[in-house]
Amino acid sequence: MDNPPSPPFIKGGRGGIIIAALLFNIFFSPAAASAAPKIIGKGLMAGINVSRILGSDISELWVSKKGLVVGGFLVIGLNEHLAIQAEILFSQKGAIYENVNKKNYTSSMSLSYFDVPVLANFYVPMSAGAKFHPYLFTGPSLALKIRGRYTETVQGETTESEMQDLRAVDLGLIIGAGMNVDLGAGKIGIEVRHWWSLASTLIDQDVKTNVLSILLSYSFN
Repeated sequence: MDNPPSPPFIKGGRGGIIIAALLFNIFFSPAAASAAPKIIGKGLMAGINVSRILGSDISELWVSKKGLVVGGFLVIGLNEHLAIQAEILFSQKGAIYENVNKKNYTSSMSLSYFDVPVLANFYVPMSAGAKFHPYLFTGPSLALKIRGRYTETVQGETTESEMQDLRAVDLGLIIGAGMNVDLGAGKIGIEVRHWWSLASTLIDQDVKTNVLSILLSYSFN
């Protein structure tokens, strides 16, 4: 019986050899080694957050809440395929309490932050002259608290209070994918990213924030 082909990342597999050669060329080619870091893009981005707050100390009746995310970014190219992207974003997060047993009762948590991500971008190799540039990215992000409000509505009467147990800094991790389209004078982009807390969002509780974001961007070349 013939031996099955080796998986791509197993030694001896043809796919593994191809991938290893590609990565070696990206990271260790003379062109990559001689390229100096430089600014390859800067611009604005805006989109929608869909956030949830999860953990052992919070009820499953807290469901997702939509919010705005908007800000600017700077991209520093390291070589043809790698870049560092730094951002400053105003970001709305939170959750809504959904209780079908209390028709005259609603509540929500509205969290506002300055998010400061530092991302490593990997641009997928494309043919020369290509207009479309897909990429993957990951990196840490600091969420600096602006405000946290708890809103409760009982039989049409609404009260608001400040959340005293919201941490001043929420450390998170981002992964995502996007695509830029070259317009000549600039680039328009779209990306999807997932942000989640690495530690508890609230003090002395197991409560973490998860955010799915869809963003549009414009980069000035």
